[in-house]
Amino acid sequence: MRRYALTLVSALAIGACSFDWDDLDPRGGASSTADTTTTTSAGGGGAGGSNATGGGGMAPAPWFDPGLSRRRPLTASGVGSALADFPVLVVLDDTRIDYDAAAVDGSDLRFEAEGQVLAHDVDHWEPGAVSTIWVRLPSLEAGAAFAMYYGGVPSTDAVASSQTWSANYLAVWHLDDDGVDATGNGHDGTPENVNAVPGFVGLAYDFELVGTSKVVIPGNLPTATAFVSGGTVSAIVQARSLGANGKGRILERGGNTSFAGGWGFTVSNTQANTFAFGHDYDMNFGYWLSPPNTVVFDTWQHAAVTANVTDQTVVHYLDGAPLAENIFQMGTVAPEAVETHMTTIGARINNVSRNFDGIIDEVRLSSVARTPAWLDAEAKAARDELLTYGSEETRPR
Repeated sequence: MRRYALTLVSALAIGACSFDWDDLDPRGGASSTADTTTTTSAGGGGAGGSNATGGGGMAPAPWFDPGLSRRRPLTASGVGSALADFPVLVVLDDTRIDYDAAAVDGSDLRFEAEGQVLAHDVDHWEPGAVSTIWVRLPSLEAGAAFAMYYGGVPSTDAVASSQTWSANYLAVWHLDDDGVDATGNGHDGTPENVNAVPGFVGLAYDFELVGTSKVVIPGNLPTATAFVSGGTVSAIVQARSLGANGKGRILERGGNTSFAGGWGFTVSNTQANTFAFGHDYDMNFGYWLSPPNTVVFDTWQHAAVTANVTDQTVVHYLDGAPLAENIFQMGTVAPEAVETHMTTIGARINNVSRNFDGIIDEVRLSSVARTPAWLDAEAKAARDELLTYGSEETRPR
């Protein structure tokens, strides 16, 4: 038997301008099925990457789980510096998994590297279509190999799905028809008047310009101080407009339009079609924008911001690339954070004057300012550009 290695491939560098993810929609276009070079969408707008397969002539690796009959090897490359404990996206369709051989709910999936079971989090499972699973790699670097096993009764225990997300993640909301926080930190939200629709990774929520659609996360959680010493918020969005009063909320914790006692990540008309990050201070609020015309309507965009509001260092990112500084207003005196405020996705908590208009997917909040390399890899992972999928193998008899 020949062993086939998977190789993570480097994507083209993404500039500061919006990357048109809708042009990369394998659900609506052709998908190669020759050998192991298949590419699959992560969702309704996701993209696939290049999948060169090598490894001919290598001795087969030991079969990790004898209770499972199928194995597909995967390998990583094209990454700069190594990224520890990185969640990479595995995207499956019927060219990458035999759904008939798998458990109906995917519960027999196991991911393994160097003899250890890897934590994984099933974002979306849809036999006969596209399924998406996040897998925590100990190190995302060139040549990092792992394997997917399935088909039978596992002889190994699965790792809790919450362990897919390292301690630096305060919350991860997939919004796959629920408001669950995948980290297990208890930041579960309650969806209100939102519709689940095809997202960029699995499903997502569609938020309405007129109405009361939002996801509400209770207060008294540590998200209030997320940016005091450095934090990151990211999301994949498809805006139809700039939302109610031109300032639709993506993720916010605050009491009014000036982010009283909190902070917010929004789209904004303060300057033409920008993303914005605001944080309350003793005397006013700080407000940092992306460059004008960053927001492109009806287009999937991976938007992120890293912020340390103590030294007022704020950087916006678009599709993994850092953007030029655009300070609208610096905060005065010290940042403020009120623990009792609610956190909301898609709107303000107390009225509809800041509704987001469009689709929001994969919202993440971290307690550290992520590096440019991390956010670049995060955007590429969502577009399915980091993994190559080797030939499926059957357990020797």
